[in-house]
Amino acid sequence: MPERIKLIWDFHGPNAKHIAQHHAKHLNEYAEAEHLQHSFTGAEELTPMHHIAYMVVEKKLMDTLRQTLKPTRGMKTFFQDTFQYTHHSNQSVISAVQDNPSLFTGRAGVLICHSLNAHHIWNHRISGSSPSFSVWGALALNQLQEVETENFSQSLQIIEKEDFDEKISYQNTKGHTFVNSVSEILFHIINHSTYHRGQIVNLLKQEGVPPLVTDYIFYKR
Repeated sequence: MPERIKLIWDFHGPNAKHIAQHHAKHLNEYAEAEHLQHSFTGAEELTPMHHIAYMVVEKKLMDTLRQTLKPTRGMKTFFQDTFQYTHHSNQSVISAVQDNPSLFTGRAGVLICHSLNAHHIWNHRISGSSPSFSVWGALALNQLQEVETENFSQSLQIIEKEDFDEKISYQNTKGHTFVNSVSEILFHIINHSTYHRGQIVNLLKQEGVPPLVTDYIFYKR
């Protein structure tokens, strides 16, 4: 028997079971039409709100089928986890600043606003809509948690619905046009947030705020 791998599609929500079963039916039809040997498909409940459809195929077909059928397990799970981490860490930093409001008027406040504004702008570039904030625009201290939570929510919707390989054309603040995939943009959002969060935590520490632990490995413990 040749070595085989399992391709997985995740579905969440109250209709996840029906959608997963329907998707598995189409996967089976595809396998039959393409005469895939040593393959089988199915649907499975992980939780009442999380179901999967899957296809088990020969490993040698993995790359071709990933390009054709675009299974979501792997990249989707990675982005869901890392955006959860980013949301948790951002909220911790925002809480620290709200507890020390005088620090918001300095460089730390500028960087927090910039990081949140940039996340907002990238979300809107992916969705094809006009952003409400400018990249270096000022936000009020009492806006931060709401803006950050909305950014997080919109990114989760993108992760759930968008094709990670889709190419997004956009203009930067200087009017230059670039093209990147959805997955590249999502990873940039995480990286950009982590970079500035480190700067902000260091600035807060210099002002006597107890060091915040925002390392990913500590978050996962």
